[in-house]
Amino acid sequence: MTSDFERTVTDEIFSASEAWENMQVLADDIGSRLAGSVGEVAARDFLADALRRYGVDEVEVAPFPYAGWDCAEERLQVISPTQRAIACRCAGLSPAARDLRAELVFLQRCDAEEVAARKGEIGGRIVVAPYHPVPRQLKMPLAASAGAVGLLESRSIAGGLQPARTCAFNRVGAIPTASISREDAAYLQRLALRKGAVRVALSLHSTSERRTSWNVVGTLYGRGRSKEYIALGGHYDSWHVGSGAVDNATGVVAVLEAARALARHKEKLMRGVRFIFFGVEELGLVGSWHYAHKHVAEMDDAVLMEIG
Repeated sequence: MTSDFERTVTDEIFSASEAWENMQVLADDIGSRLAGSVGEVAARDFLADALRRYGVDEVEVAPFPYAGWDCAEERLQVISPTQRAIACRCAGLSPAARDLRAELVFLQRCDAEEVAARKGEIGGRIVVAPYHPVPRQLKMPLAASAGAVGLLESRSIAGGLQPARTCAFNRVGAIPTASISREDAAYLQRLALRKGAVRVALSLHSTSERRTSWNVVGTLYGRGRSKEYIALGGHYDSWHVGSGAVDNATGVVAVLEAARALARHKEKLMRGVRFIFFGVEELGLVGSWHYAHKHVAEMDDAVLMEIG
């Protein structure tokens, strides 16, 4: 049964336009929020200011280190038996590739069993494999362990490039890694069947350096005696290829709305509520890892964690 308090809070959220306005700030005004970008810093400041404006009891901007990444250029060219440009997208934390020239080898899964069975074909070549069923963070080291010099991951569904993903968690990957479309992967396989070995040249102007990001944390203190709290969270960073509206401005806005509505009635809260906006999720869940390790002594007091 819904209590009067719950009804009051939800009515406050659904009757206001604040969520839509905040969504436009994050997705339209700020846009891409890749870790290390000016967009990330703008989002950090916007979230901290919004929490203070809403009357949250305490707002913390907590720094943490991470392996930063940028890619200025992505280029893939078939050089034999024909010449043709192929659209590609550099994987997050991929090492640079400077005109890397190699023959392609096509795998169906790029799992441990297949890599072991075809190791003799993989050494010195660039592996082409679909995104599913093996995650990129597992395919990349498996291919590298068999001597592959690069990995091209094709989208598992038709239409466009594989959405941006990291190839390693908070560290630079072992071999240059990029994504291509399902259609281009099929073309490359047909070309190999019809005309023999396919060689490509891959250039990824990728750089990585140690940087600092931030978790933004707002806290409403419960009015009861218990130290228990409820946590609501979501990541505010995005990839460089879009505005990150769905991933994850929508989740961030939902958490902000909960903060705004609950802060108006904080005298009725018997438990504390934490609103946590994590940095550097896209490069490997880095912000949430740092938050969890910093607050490990308080985890027994957490009643619920809801991710937006």
